[in-house]
Amino acid sequence: MPRLPFSGKGRGAMTQSAKRLAATVAVLAAVAALAYGGATWYVGLRIEQHVRAGHEHLAAYAARRGVPVRLHYQRGIGSARATSFIGPAPGSQGQPLRIEHHIHHGPLPGLRSLGLARWDSHMPLPQAERADAAATAATPPHLHLQGRLGWRGQARLHWSAPTWQWANAQGRWRIGAVALAQTIHPHTRRYHSQLQWQGLHWQSHAGHAWELGAVQGEDDYTWPAPLQHRRQGHSRYTVQHLRQQQPVSAHPHTPPPLHAQDLTFTLNAQPSASDAAHPPRPALYLQAQAQAGALHATLGDGLESAGPAALALALRPIDLADFESLLPYLAPLLAAWAGQEDPAAALAQWPLAQQQRLHALSAALAARNLRLELERLDLHTPQGPLHLSAWVSAPALAAIDLAYLPYSLLPKLHASVHLSVPQALAEPWLHDLPALIEQGWFTRANDAGDHGESDGERANSGGSAPRRIETRWRYQGGFSTLNNRPFEPTRLEQWLR
Repeated sequence: MPRLPFSGKGRGAMTQSAKRLAATVAVLAAVAALAYGGATWYVGLRIEQHVRAGHEHLAAYAARRGVPVRLHYQRGIGSARATSFIGPAPGSQGQPLRIEHHIHHGPLPGLRSLGLARWDSHMPLPQAERADAAATAATPPHLHLQGRLGWRGQARLHWSAPTWQWANAQGRWRIGAVALAQTIHPHTRRYHSQLQWQGLHWQSHAGHAWELGAVQGEDDYTWPAPLQHRRQGHSRYTVQHLRQQQPVSAHPHTPPPLHAQDLTFTLNAQPSASDAAHPPRPALYLQAQAQAGALHATLGDGLESAGPAALALALRPIDLADFESLLPYLAPLLAAWAGQEDPAAALAQWPLAQQQRLHALSAALAARNLRLELERLDLHTPQGPLHLSAWVSAPALAAIDLAYLPYSLLPKLHASVHLSVPQALAEPWLHDLPALIEQGWFTRANDAGDHGESDGERANSGGSAPRRIETRWRYQGGFSTLNNRPFEPTRLEQWLR
């Protein structure tokens, strides 16, 4: 077949078309690269904003407790590095706790496991402590954090650490593996966490030992706007067991071992209404409870726990507006107390106007019928169950009274205590208990099963006369009564053995 001559004109047209195509591809590639870089830069900027905002919140929280927190952040393309430095408190010795973060992200949200970014963090052990661990054949601790950050600031965190063992002059320690999962939703103002910890064991060189069994816990809270310090929700933690072991000793005053089984701790913060104003003001009801399926311990001379136990404390109503104003003043005093300093000495260093403001806010909170309540204390003793409840308040407290504590508090105090105990348990403590009952200071209570006494306990005490006594002490404005009779507290010293 004859070959057709190649057209120079067509070849030139193809060359121009290829050039236009190459130019278009180059422009699109440049635009794509610019878009990728811009999107990645913007996503990185949003991540840095979220991290810095979260760190500022942490720093403000820690500053109220006297602990400095700072952040070093270095942003790159598609990744970032950051380091958190926590502590030490001013004037204290030691190096700051250092946590290193490696943050990875893409140009668009959702490209990193359906999140804006992911990060890995770890806490390197200082070189001196690594040398100490090597010298004692200890397992160096290693804290690891993995997280996901959402576009709207929500975060999912997973903290983990393996079992850690070491020895020092006090004895040998073993801290079990721990895992903590946290979810934070800033836009819905909610926090949720779950904890699993294998507990700890400590044994001294002399043979003393403490053991805390497996711990599981959950926190679920919200903080409704616009208040910043209001939390409502609950915490619930369970402990498998708590044991104390003593070395074999011939010393007669060696305390017996402590053993608690199936411990449960709960904290509830629920909204309520303050009854000191009309219309009612928003308030909070705070309750803490502790229960033990079995508690075996010596709590004092002649007082032993040998069965289930329960404790419930409450603080209510906490006026939210007053509490919001008071907390910035109260937090430094709590930090001083936690640091084993004298809060009164710390308060004395404040300017007078600041002290007066603290007194005024505290008095306003007390004036809204704030009460600290021991809702119940139940102990199962060998002699039978013991029940105790109490409350205390100071509704007439004035700001000037707080400048002259504790003497100024007594005339303003209201309190009540109700006690119900087995008579056999009270007899070793009180002189001539039958005479005190006859005089009306104590009342015999009918046992007919009202206090959970078992048939065996009733049989052991003869099953005839009432075996429980109870009394109620009331105090108001410097005047006290016991079982509705005027009572001088100094009498108690004469009654006790």
